[in-house]
Amino acid sequence: MGFQDSNLERQTCRASLFLCTNASEAVSTLSLLGVAVVQAPKLRALITASELDEARTFAKENAVPIFHEPVLDPQGRCVVVRGLAQVSVGSGQRRQAPLEAGNEVLCGTRRAVEKVLDSVIRASGVPYKARNTAILVNMPGEKPVGPQAFHVDMAPGKDGFVVIVALEPNVSLLLAPGSHVWVKEWARLKGHGRTEEEAATVVPQQQLVRLSLEVGQVLLLHGNTVHAGDRGVAGEHSLRLHWYVQSGRVANTTYMLPMLSPHFAKRFV
Repeated sequence: MGFQDSNLERQTCRASLFLCTNASEAVSTLSLLGVAVVQAPKLRALITASELDEARTFAKENAVPIFHEPVLDPQGRCVVVRGLAQVSVGSGQRRQAPLEAGNEVLCGTRRAVEKVLDSVIRASGVPYKARNTAILVNMPGEKPVGPQAFHVDMAPGKDGFVVIVALEPNVSLLLAPGSHVWVKEWARLKGHGRTEEEAATVVPQQQLVRLSLEVGQVLLLHGNTVHAGDRGVAGEHSLRLHWYVQSGRVANTTYMLPMLSPHFAKRFV
């Protein structure tokens, strides 16, 4: 599976490759490629050294470990106990700290990003709302955090997108542009009675690329775009902000690819 292939040499591309000049272009690019980037020129100036220190302190005191990889049985399927897929948090360094309403941490930065999101939401014509704001952080340890298991952030076929904003340099993630199309097609075929293996045969083999983010860029990912947190950088927190943008109530619908199907998961490396 992808999370085991941490030494694979990956193509690196800059997020500016997907840069859009306006909200309407961002909506169409997101629909076509499953990834879009909007530049927020004033954002970099808002992220001061003191705000970053405050964010690191908040994350250290409030962040909890998030999943690193699934627990698999000998057939490569997720182990499920009482209806819940079992996961490992690895070293526990990859963490998330929710930012509740009224929390003042990074409030200026968050307002600036949400203003950009408001424009994108209006251009989409869908009554989306940005919710569940959180700080994602790689806590330094004896070794840098390893890459995450490949996953999608929303149930196959569900509309919506997620937002990631790098708060400091050297933040990157792994993703497969255009993969949202294949996730939806796999789900459609499954819904029409195809087996997991049959449905997976239509999906071309895909290798995730490493996307390098710059401070001041607002990254939009379709909820069905296959992606993963990248390996960490020694001694760095790789602070970033994360939102879910959906029309309905946000539920925890993250699916690691083996949760969908081991046959489907093997199409991504």
